[in-house]
Amino acid sequence: MSYVEVATRLTDEEWEPLFPVPSNILERSRPDTAWADRPRVSIQVEDGTALQEILRRAGAAFGFEPELGDPANGEFSYLGVFHTSDEGAPRYLNTVVDGHGVITNHIDPMKVRYGQIAEAAKAGVFEGDPDRIYLLLNDGQAWGGNGFAFWENLVATLPETLMYLGSVYGGISAIKDTASGGLRVIGKVRHVWHERGVHLSDIKRVVSRPRTTKEAAGLLGISSSNTEDLLRALALERSNDGRWRSRTDVDAEILRLVINSSELAAELFLDRRALRACLDQILELPEDERIAKTAEIFLQVAKQSQFGDD
Repeated sequence: MSYVEVATRLTDEEWEPLFPVPSNILERSRPDTAWADRPRVSIQVEDGTALQEILRRAGAAFGFEPELGDPANGEFSYLGVFHTSDEGAPRYLNTVVDGHGVITNHIDPMKVRYGQIAEAAKAGVFEGDPDRIYLLLNDGQAWGGNGFAFWENLVATLPETLMYLGSVYGGISAIKDTASGGLRVIGKVRHVWHERGVHLSDIKRVVSRPRTTKEAAGLLGISSSNTEDLLRALALERSNDGRWRSRTDVDAEILRLVINSSELAAELFLDRRALRACLDQILELPEDERIAKTAEIFLQVAKQSQFGDD
């Protein structure tokens, strides 16, 4: 038997709770409240205990009945997120390791068992703490998925990003070859990843921990040769111990900029004009700030593209 701790959390103070909650609990569940100051209960679990059951028991201990919807009916099913070392950045559960040892997103988070959550955290494909769970009292996150459209858009966006950055930097034929190798892998296996609901962010989490080719290939569900081509495109290199780690040279920074920019453009469905506007703003920044501010710039341009300048 194991025990997990469940704490209540509001995702936004302006949103009403999705179910009746005592006022004394609401007052201590604000987004900026530290974990130690939140209402918390300890729940006994086994490896086979579903997340939905954990949250149901927690609600009963708090004195209310949470509505834990069924995503098949278009209802809320993301009412459980997990604590991280950054208290302001909890993690939704959307990636586990299946019975074949391969990552998948085709899951109903409420039906995932505690043992699966702990295994995903141990494997490094999920960044939350499986033993500290938030019970969300309100949430705007609807059931979604990482669809084929993302991969199609990424395949279309990568060459555009690479050519544009190549014209700026010049003389990056080695980078083009490396990135193109990764693009060929994505082109070949994106159907497989689509079937498992896998997103590029899932793949980047897999390779954020030093792994051997065999370990990475097993989690990604692709061949060793394809895995190595993809790892090189993600700006990793094999160390003396056989594990792949991030490169730190200038070319690696360009590769990371290519991948991150293409991922965001695909995620936000930006057209060529908006993508170039993002890259222009990024390239105006000091080199040591570009990677850190990429997401912020893409979101700003996406909002401008959708709503126009205010």
